[in-house]
Amino acid sequence: MTISQSARGVRLFTAGAFFCMFIIGFVDNLKGPTMPALLAETNFSYSQGGTILLAAYLGFFVATLLTGVLADIAGRRTVLLASATSISLGVIGFVTFKTFLGMAFSFFVIGLGTGGFDLGGNSIIVDLQPQQKGRYLNLISVLHGVSAMISPLLAGFLIAGSFGWRPGYLVVLALAVIMLVFAGLTKYPKGAGTFHEGMNFKTLRKQIVMPEMRWLYILMMAYVGLEMSMASWLPAYLQKVHGLSIQASSESISLFFGGLMTGRLLGSFVVHQHRYLRALLFASVGGLTCLTLGISGPTGLAFFLPLSGLFFSITFSITTAFTTDMHQDNVGSIIGLLFSFAGLGGAIGPWLMGLLIDKAGMSIGFSLVIPYTVLILISVLMVRKQSNSQAVVEAV
Repeated sequence: MTISQSARGVRLFTAGAFFCMFIIGFVDNLKGPTMPALLAETNFSYSQGGTILLAAYLGFFVATLLTGVLADIAGRRTVLLASATSISLGVIGFVTFKTFLGMAFSFFVIGLGTGGFDLGGNSIIVDLQPQQKGRYLNLISVLHGVSAMISPLLAGFLIAGSFGWRPGYLVVLALAVIMLVFAGLTKYPKGAGTFHEGMNFKTLRKQIVMPEMRWLYILMMAYVGLEMSMASWLPAYLQKVHGLSIQASSESISLFFGGLMTGRLLGSFVVHQHRYLRALLFASVGGLTCLTLGISGPTGLAFFLPLSGLFFSITFSITTAFTTDMHQDNVGSIIGLLFSFAGLGGAIGPWLMGLLIDKAGMSIGFSLVIPYTVLILISVLMVRKQSNSQAVVEAV
């Protein structure tokens, strides 16, 4: 492979990583707007609808466990091919099947594809952009936010125009086919990146139990639990505790995700290699300050709650970048395991908050975001401590 061919491959697969995140954002935010129309057509109950959605998250979780190993053994291109195939088959089944089990299984297969794209896209950036991976990991998250805004608007337009919920998923099928063609026809620039095919199981066992990794698992789980809890319960909290209208409380969640997207865009320019822990410390302290002011203060300070998104925005991508800096081997498997803990946080975080709201009321229940953030801060501090201790040992 010549230098020009290698550089071209790096550009193409970097663009492919961005496209992965665009597809994920599109799929994830198509579910909510289309679900009422789907339930009305199929006469499924709300619990059945919830189970269909749960199947997608289960598929995502399984994919993060399996595709990391697949990436290390067979390569990133194979992950893209498998993920695009999963989404294509899942969408075909979802728009074709009429039964609850058939549709739930199809959503599980779609979840496998989105989980594979998440790991594949991030690991491609880590491999092909090692010197600027913090910047690029933030930027691909920005594109995820762009598609997350486009998808609901398109779904609403199609449903309002009496086209139904299926055309939105046919757009997803078209996007997956484009990725399938791209990955099928484009050679991965192996010599240009840091990735070496193969897996060292003996090394992997040591990697996953490193003291820093244990705290990074907790950090990622607490952060995604916090983000999903904010997305699930912030509007209800503002309505019930602060008396905001439905429109105003809905706008607050848009501001929160707008802050996430803006922060990731800004973070792509100001966060550089070897400053990751400093950035995470700043993000966790800033986010904790915003949440504390928003919860403990009067209604006039409630705007600090969505503002926290601006600080938390870089946490996921920078944690990923820092984790991959620690490892030279089995990087795909390490990212997969890290993302699996993220998936657990996303499932447990809002659920636990809902239980506490039922038991102790909305005000106390929503305040669980404070312990989540404190756990993030403690994790960052412990990783800093472990990293400094390791640096001292290596220097001796």
